[in-house]
Amino acid sequence: MEKFLVGNWFEALAHLAAMEGLPDMPRIDVSNPPPGMDAAVRAQIASAMEGWQGTFQRFADSLSQMGCESSAASARRIGLAGRPEALDTTALREGVKELRGRLADDLKLPTFFVLTPREGELYASASAEGAFTAAVADAFPSALYDSEEAAKCLALGRTTACVFHLMRVMEIGLAVLGARLAVPMAHKPGWEGVLKKAHGQMTLPNDKKDPDWIRDEAFLSDAIAMLIAVKTAWRNPTMHMEKTYTDEQSRRIWESVRGFMQQLATGLHE
Repeated sequence: MEKFLVGNWFEALAHLAAMEGLPDMPRIDVSNPPPGMDAAVRAQIASAMEGWQGTFQRFADSLSQMGCESSAASARRIGLAGRPEALDTTALREGVKELRGRLADDLKLPTFFVLTPREGELYASASAEGAFTAAVADAFPSALYDSEEAAKCLALGRTTACVFHLMRVMEIGLAVLGARLAVPMAHKPGWEGVLKKAHGQMTLPNDKKDPDWIRDEAFLSDAIAMLIAVKTAWRNPTMHMEKTYTDEQSRRIWESVRGFMQQLATGLHE
């Protein structure tokens, strides 16, 4: 799947419209115009030429990414025909006509999907800072892949797949938190094992609590509160996928898992 750069297309189409209005004339060197060329014509040509080469190179690159090589080749030829030292308006007009025909054929093949601004921001965050912020990526590098994939799945509407990846992220977070709480590691520490150990400490009088808990009590209490938020969002959390998840459910789980991992990253790491 390729990113569709709409801005490049609008820029190129604006230039195409300008080219269609150029007067038909033989090849000329605009930097050294022939005697008698009308000043208004020169201004029109100079304005239309500005940025042509860069615009159509970017347009061609965008077309190539989508597999529209025929249209891309046509766009590159238009860029070359608009060189200041060798402007050929006849070639430009013919090139525009050719490109329109090729685009009409090539664009029958790709399928385009549009992301809302919110979805686009979410999708972009997956690559920018590991979806959950750079601090989480640094503290839990093994969760980076699944956090990024969860963000992309959520942005693209693959909500159950998003929750699957979040489940894998939670396995990592629970393992690290379970190790900090000295939960027996014969099996992967599950939700209940971690919560039971934490609640056992939280309900004790201060003089009965483990010194190791007291040392980081504020951090651990916040982490457990975040874990409870995840459990509440998940409703019936389990390390197995047993159902499908709606967009609303997956977004709620996403936010709670993100908050949990961000909290862990302030005091723990792999």
